[in-house]
Amino acid sequence: MNVTFDRDAARRDLERFAGLPGRVSVGKFDPARWRTFPTDAAGLDAAVDYAVELDLDTPMGIFARLATVRDDLKRGRGLSEDSVAWRSFRLDLDLHDPARHKTTEDLPPDAQTALSRFAELGLPEPTRWFHSGGGLYPEWQLVEPITKRRQAEQLLEGLHIAVSALWPWKVDTTSDAARVFRLAGSLNRKVPEEPLPCRFLDDHGSGKDWTAQGLREAIEAPFPEKAAEDSREADRRRTPAAITAAAPAVSDTDQVRQPDPPRSSTLTAAGDRSPFAAMSAAMREGSLAWRDLLEPAGYTFVRHEGEVECWLRPGGATSEYSLKVGHGGGAVAVVWSDATGLPVGKGQQLSAGRLFAHLHYGGDESTAARDILRAANGRLSSPAAAGLPRTFLDQLADPVAAVDERPVRAGVSTGPLPNLPEEFWRSRPSLEHIRQAAHSRCVSADLVLHAVLCRLASQQHHDTRVDTGLGRASLNTFAIGAGPSGAGKTTGVAVAAELLPAPESVTMADGYRDGAPIGSGEGLAELYMGTAEEDTGEVYKGGPHKGEPRKRTVRRQVRHNALVFVDEGEALFRMTERKGATISAILRSAWTGAVLGQSNASAETTRVIPAGSYSLGLVLGVQVDTVRPLFDDGAGGTPQRFLFASATDPAIPDDGPEEPGPLELAPMRPGQDRTIPLVDPEIRRRLRAEHLARHRGQAQHGDPLDAHRPLHIAKVAALLAILHGRREVRDDDWTLAEQVWQTSVAVRTALIERGHDLEREQGEKRTAAFVEREERAAFARDQVGAKVARIAARLVAYVQDGEHDPRRLRKRLPSRDRGWHEQAVEHAIERGWLTTTSAGLEVTEERAA
Repeated sequence: MNVTFDRDAARRDLERFAGLPGRVSVGKFDPARWRTFPTDAAGLDAAVDYAVELDLDTPMGIFARLATVRDDLKRGRGLSEDSVAWRSFRLDLDLHDPARHKTTEDLPPDAQTALSRFAELGLPEPTRWFHSGGGLYPEWQLVEPITKRRQAEQLLEGLHIAVSALWPWKVDTTSDAARVFRLAGSLNRKVPEEPLPCRFLDDHGSGKDWTAQGLREAIEAPFPEKAAEDSREADRRRTPAAITAAAPAVSDTDQVRQPDPPRSSTLTAAGDRSPFAAMSAAMREGSLAWRDLLEPAGYTFVRHEGEVECWLRPGGATSEYSLKVGHGGGAVAVVWSDATGLPVGKGQQLSAGRLFAHLHYGGDESTAARDILRAANGRLSSPAAAGLPRTFLDQLADPVAAVDERPVRAGVSTGPLPNLPEEFWRSRPSLEHIRQAAHSRCVSADLVLHAVLCRLASQQHHDTRVDTGLGRASLNTFAIGAGPSGAGKTTGVAVAAELLPAPESVTMADGYRDGAPIGSGEGLAELYMGTAEEDTGEVYKGGPHKGEPRKRTVRRQVRHNALVFVDEGEALFRMTERKGATISAILRSAWTGAVLGQSNASAETTRVIPAGSYSLGLVLGVQVDTVRPLFDDGAGGTPQRFLFASATDPAIPDDGPEEPGPLELAPMRPGQDRTIPLVDPEIRRRLRAEHLARHRGQAQHGDPLDAHRPLHIAKVAALLAILHGRREVRDDDWTLAEQVWQTSVAVRTALIERGHDLEREQGEKRTAAFVEREERAAFARDQVGAKVARIAARLVAYVQDGEHDPRRLRKRLPSRDRGWHEQAVEHAIERGWLTTTSAGLEVTEERAA
């Protein structure tokens, strides 16, 4: 499917942020690639531009935060507390798609089935719908934005719980404030070979904007039984006689307070997917007991009163008990002691989840729920959550949460690299000879062939050229043999040396550097340098050498042939990344036979190798996972100079053939022209037509890495002709050279794909590390907040006892908690529990009610 990024859809999606406080956050699965933008028109346009830029990297997805974020957000998508404002809420309903979801048994078969079923649930109709490529996003837009995170989280969680209770399939958990969703117009590349668009479903959705209160009421509408029960409970709480009759006798120490109105929480609203609802269900089923909650908090069991259990608070109270659990056979607790620091009275019937939140988190139910889910999924959590029975926690564990959902990429990037076809090797005796030698030593025939070609190029007279009809080109040839460590790259080069030993005409007088290493760009020129004696133009005027010419030792070019072999090409790639490194530029020049080296003020450091005065072959051995830096210099043109070969060969037989010995090449005859012409007129015509089209600007833009394709083929064709005993290129040489080129491109493509895979893996690892750091930081903040909230609740109880002086309140706290006194007072004031008066601290009217 040929799909592209849709700018208009992305802009339409981001319009929901227009004019909101905060900034729009857009990015992909890499913390370093998230950016924030203003919410004015120019900012939203810039966000779309950035999304288009991200799409050039072909990421698995491009995402936007559901809420705007703080202006000073530095990195990543941010945390829940970085959220500023919401104008819409979304859910994520996956569809059956084995390629994109590990678990598909509990998912609707297609979008139409899901849309039809959703319409039957009686839930609030979404304003609009999206198709994410792997699922559906229903979205409810608001008339007025919400800027209070707690209010937004409650609505989000209410939507999630209500849909989870009625939806017959799995619902992704998307109720945290930091949630991101795919951006409309972007591409879902979870299956890279089949990208799917994230698009609007314009035929669905009401187009209606909701008020926050209207949406809240619509969420509860499908649950009339719960609404009726809430109404009956409210009526009971309003009857003073009922309250008085229900109040048991207690001691003077544990005085009974009038009940507070119960705090509602969307965590216990409906559905069995919230940890608090699951906790209540486990209580009813008997798989979770009150002792599992109370004993770790220091409470002591006193006795049974029928189905009711009586428990005594820690600290040795003088009363018989402080709270009762299991009233009416239900999974609720009633607290009768102010000294517990818990909500007191019959009207404050605490569910197991609320009790757990008050015991350990100062009543912060959201923090408690998150902590339980962390413990259930084996992540960092508090001892209180981690100490819950494993049988209960296992019910909440998400089996998909810990599964790596990265798609397995099919094709060459995960399998062996491509090799030359069988018909190539059978086309000539010289090629069969090379393959036999390679297989006799259990190494790749492709690798040995490329090493032979580079070696043959390095042994040619430096005046040897191939004439394509468009000019004479150097035969200098560079090749990369890629394979895993231990694949025999060094052995392959050694086999090539045995097949093609350097002739005496090249090696005499130290005229050939065979298998030399390379240390830098200057080092490449140095291969051809040495010292030599030259006449000064003067003669000795006396002594034993009287009359003989004076000589001096100078540095200059002393050889014309060199073969370079680097068995670990990664070292060379690292050199190219150094500041001021010249190796890449010199390699590019050397491939074309241009001038090497540089002129310096000192004769000792001057290295100048004139153009056309040298022959060079270069072989690099690389591991598949380390070649990626080479392609980073694609704009400079360095990877375009290399041929690529696989260092693995599936065709190596079990029983190796005999070693065939060296290749026998026809020597060059004296006076023979060193130009190797391309004699086929049709090939020359095609090359000229391509050349003209490119230089006239008429050629279509292909892969930039193929820029030197004609020259590569011409060089290989000339070398194959020499191997075959000819000094001219014919059509069959050209055909074989094209096969070498096509296989090289296939290997290069596989290496690039593998590099992309590695980059994605590394990005995901960085993301995972970032998420873990952020999660640890969030967990630490949660624990501090829970501790402060717990102490604040205790201070409220002390003030209700009649203690109003902040200093004496501090002294009543255990010594371990006194350092948190000021923060706890501030917390209680911010939550509206306490207020400051001239007499000291007082409980607010709302709290006292």
